[in-house]
Amino acid sequence: MNDKEMEFVWRPNPESLGTDTQILTHVLYAHYSSPSGLNFDILDNDVPWNNNEKSKDFNGDQEGAMFAQYLETKAEHYVSDHLFVLFGDDFRYMNAAQNYRNMDNMIEYMNKHYGDKFHLVYSTPSEYVDAIKGYNIEWPTKYDDMFPYSDSPDSYWTGYFTSRANDKE
Repeated sequence: MNDKEMEFVWRPNPESLGTDTQILTHVLYAHYSSPSGLNFDILDNDVPWNNNEKSKDFNGDQEGAMFAQYLETKAEHYVSDHLFVLFGDDFRYMNAAQNYRNMDNMIEYMNKHYGDKFHLVYSTPSEYVDAIKGYNIEWPTKYDDMFPYSDSPDSYWTGYFTSRANDKE
């Protein structure tokens, strides 16, 4: 993270995949879930994002400040000024309308009040890759594979996203 190598070109195991195989790899900042405090699904307890300044439940200023701090901290660990922020998690979007209404409010508020620093848009992985491709960055390169994957002590996802598919359990 401190070396801003959260994105790199991965050229795995040339013995099994050849020398022309490579992929731009993005390591997520924390996890693939929504940023803390911005889980808008009915399964979560985070408050809805409310932009209505006349409402007693208005919280756009607090939520905006929290999200801006999250983005500023995250930006310290990536090379380009484009940030890939995921929303949702496993088994989320039980109420997609609720999620999108809150994200629409978030995007509207952030672009209006923090537009000098951030411009939020809905995007896709392909659009993100196209955007950072425009920077002509010489990415760090990793030549080995990523075996094994662990998300906590003594908890391994053997063979998960590796070039050793036959080792999966």
